[in-house]
Amino acid sequence: MVKLLDCTLRDGGFLNNWQFGQDCIVNIIERLNLAKIDIVEIGYLREKTIFDPNATQFPDTKSVNTLISKEIYGRQEIVAILDYGDCGIENIYPATECLLHGIRITFKQNDTSKALALATQIQRLGYKVYLQPVNIMGYTPEQILSVLSQANEINPEAVCIVDTYGFMDKYDLLEKFYLFNSKLNKNIKIGYHSHNNFQLAYSNCVELIEQSRQRDIIVDCSVFGMGKGAGNANTELMALYLNKNHKTQYVIEQILEIADVYIEKQREKHFWGYSLLYYLAAATSTHHSYVKFLLDKKTLSIKSIKQILESLDKDKKHNYDEKYIIDIYKQYQSVVIDDSKDLENLKNILTNTTYILLIGLGASVQTHQTQIKDYITTHKPLVISINHICDFIASDFVFISNAKRYGQISHKQLKAHKFIITSNVTTTTLKADFVINYEKLLIGNYDEFDFGGSMLIKALVTIGIKEVVLAGFDGFNHKKAYANNAYNLTNANNKQNEQILNEQLKILQKDITIQTITPSTYEIPQCPIQ
Repeated sequence: MVKLLDCTLRDGGFLNNWQFGQDCIVNIIERLNLAKIDIVEIGYLREKTIFDPNATQFPDTKSVNTLISKEIYGRQEIVAILDYGDCGIENIYPATECLLHGIRITFKQNDTSKALALATQIQRLGYKVYLQPVNIMGYTPEQILSVLSQANEINPEAVCIVDTYGFMDKYDLLEKFYLFNSKLNKNIKIGYHSHNNFQLAYSNCVELIEQSRQRDIIVDCSVFGMGKGAGNANTELMALYLNKNHKTQYVIEQILEIADVYIEKQREKHFWGYSLLYYLAAATSTHHSYVKFLLDKKTLSIKSIKQILESLDKDKKHNYDEKYIIDIYKQYQSVVIDDSKDLENLKNILTNTTYILLIGLGASVQTHQTQIKDYITTHKPLVISINHICDFIASDFVFISNAKRYGQISHKQLKAHKFIITSNVTTTTLKADFVINYEKLLIGNYDEFDFGGSMLIKALVTIGIKEVVLAGFDGFNHKKAYANNAYNLTNANNKQNEQILNEQLKILQKDITIQTITPSTYEIPQCPIQ
C-alpha cells in the first residue's frame, strides 16, 4: 500500500516563516481531508515557539488542539514533526489529550541513539512515531544498517529515506530502498522525502512506488511542490499518478482548489523550484549555503564556482561553515603572480598624467554625461572604466577584477582598449596588457569584499598616484543603480556592501585624494568641474 503524506504546512513554512494564517491552515487541512490524502503534517513542534494561531509551529502537542478540531478531518492522520533537540518530552502530552496521531522525529547521525530514546518515550504516550534520519546520502551503507537495526528495536510506524539536499537520482534512491527493505521489520513502512534539485522528485517517487509492491510506503509531497529551495514532489501529481495506475481515489480537484486559492498567492511572494543554486548544490553534493555564498559574491564564473564546490573537503560539504568557505574563496581568488614588471610599466604611464578619472557602473554616468564630458574637456584626464566599457564615455583603460563582469564584455570592445586585470580573472583568447595580484588589492578587515572600484584605487595608491576623480560611484541601493541594466547582478547584501565600500574608501582616503563629479552616497568630496 502507498500512502501520501502532505507536508505543505510544514515544509512550505520555510518560505513564509510558517505564517499561513489561521483560515488558510484550517481550510488546507479540510480540503486535504476531502481529497482523501492519507496523512497531513501540520507543522513543527518547537518548545521555544510562542503559540500563534496563524502559524504552523507549536510549543507543545496540546497547542494543536487550539488550532484544529476533530470536525475538520476524518479518515486522514494528523502528524507534526520535531527536530531532535527542539522539543523535549515534557512538551509532549499523552495522545489521548491531543488531536495528533503521530510525531515525526528528524535527527542527525550522531544523535541517533538519543533520538530513538525520545521516540520510545513518545510511543509510550500513545503516538505513532516516524523516524527521519537527516541527509541519508551522507551515510555509508554500514551506518544505514546500524540505524535500521536500532529502529527495529523500537518498531516505529515508518523510517524515512530523507534526501535532505536533493542529491538523489533513481539509482541512489533504489540503493537506499533495497537496504531499508532488506533490514527493516516487514511491518515498518518505508518513507521517502524528496527535493527537486534535479527535477527528479516526481520520477523518483514513481520509481519507488513501482519497486515497493511487497512493502507499505509513505511518499512525502506538497501542493504545487511548495517547500524550501527546489521544493518537493507535488501532491497533485502524485495523487493523479496513483489514481491512474494504482486505483486510488484521491480527489484531485480539492488539491487544485488549495493551489488556486492559497498556494498561488504564496508563489507571488516567495520563490521555490528548480534553480541554478539548487542544481549546483545537488550536482556537487554540497550544502546549498556554500553555493549561495559563492553566487552572491557576483565575482565568479559558474565554472569557477563549480570547481570550488568540487574541491571542498568531504567532511565539510554537507555542514555549512561560513569561515571555511570565506577562506576557500580567498585562496581561490588569490592567484599569485610576479606583477612587478606590469606595475612598473603601469606606473610609467599613469604618473605622466595630471588627472585620472575612474568610471564606475552607476546610473549617474548616464544621467550626468554633460558634467563628465565637461570635466574631460577641461582637464583631459586619463580615463579608466571599472568592470565595464561605457558606450558614451571614451576610456583609455579598462580595469577588470571580476570574472563575471569579464564575461559580459565583448572581445571586440576589449580589443579597442588597453586593459588591466587582477590575477583571479582568467582571460580567454585576449591577453591582458597588465596583470596585478588580486590579493594585494584587498583592503583591511574587509578583505573578502572585493569591490572593483576600491581595488583599482588601491592599485593606484600602490604605484604612487596621489589624486583621483570618480564618476558613477552612486551606491548599491539606488533605485536605478546601473548605467546599463545588463550590469545589474542583484545582490541580497547590497546594504551591507554599500556600508563596507564606504569604509574601504575612507581607508584609501588616508593615502590618496578622492573626489567625485557625480552624485554619490559615499563620503566623497564633490569635485568642481572647472
